[in-house]
Amino acid sequence: MKVIFDFDDVLLDSKTLKEYIYEELRLCGVDDVALHYKAYRDTKVPVSLKGFLRQVLVRTPTPEETIDSIYEYALTKTKGLVNQEMFSLVKKVGKKNCFIVTNGEDSWQRDKIGRSGVGDFVSSVTTVPDSKKEEIEKICTEFKDEVILFVDDKEKFFEDLDMSKYTNLRVFLYNETNSRNNVKALTERILELENENN
Repeated sequence: MKVIFDFDDVLLDSKTLKEYIYEELRLCGVDDVALHYKAYRDTKVPVSLKGFLRQVLVRTPTPEETIDSIYEYALTKTKGLVNQEMFSLVKKVGKKNCFIVTNGEDSWQRDKIGRSGVGDFVSSVTTVPDSKKEEIEKICTEFKDEVILFVDDKEKFFEDLDMSKYTNLRVFLYNETNSRNNVKALTERILELENENN
C-alpha cells in the first residue's frame, strides 16, 4: 500500500504560517494583507511566497532584502507548524510507501517541505502548478498491484481523477478543523486498505 499526501493544510498548518507572514507584512506597513493575498490567489498563478511578497512590497525602499528576510522567517516557522499526528502517521506508513504531491510554485513548496523535516520521511516530492491528476495517476500506474490512498484537504483535486481506470486508487478528504478525529479515521482507513491489499 502507498499513501500520497498533500502538504499544505494536511502535513503543515499553513493557516498559521500565513498569519506569521501577514504580521511581518503589517510591520512593513502593508494594510489589508489578507485582501492582497486573495487578489494574488485569484490570478491562478502557482503560489510563490516571493512572488506574493514582490507584489505587495513594491513600495518599500529595499524590497529584495525585505523579501529575503520574510521568506527566511517563514521557513524558520515551518518545523514548528508540522501536524505532528499526521507526521507520526507518515513515519508509521514508512518512507518507501509515502509520497507528497503538492500544489504551488516548486521552490517555495520544496523549501517548506525541506525545512519542515517532512521531506526526509517520504520517497518523493512532486509539485504541480494546477491539477494533481497526472502525478497521482503516474503513481497508480507504477504501483498498479497495490492500493494507493490519496489524502488531500481540497475535494477539487479528486474531481478529475479517473477512478474507474485506476481501480487501485482511493481518496480521503482531510479536514484540518477536526484533526484528531481525521487522523484516527485516516489511520483506520489505512488499516482497512492494508487488509484489502493482503
